[in-house]
Amino acid sequence: MALDRLKKGAPGPGGAWWYIVKQDDNLTTLAKRYYGDPRLYRRILAANRSRIEDQDLIFEGMRLRMPSA
Repeated sequence: MALDRLKKGAPGPGGAWWYIVKQDDNLTTLAKRYYGDPRLYRRILAANRSRIEDQDLIFEGMRLRMPSA
């Protein structure tokens, strides 16, 4: 069940869901795509402090927690 949510991007507890980083993704493009505003990249960064050491360095295949909008 959890794997199905991960694959489909369906919200988990609290409305958050997981995203697998693809080639050429960055936090601002993800924020624009999923929240409609690239400045909201800090929302993604805050939810992934333990995974992201440098906001400019996310890598293909990383799993990011995407908080609800």
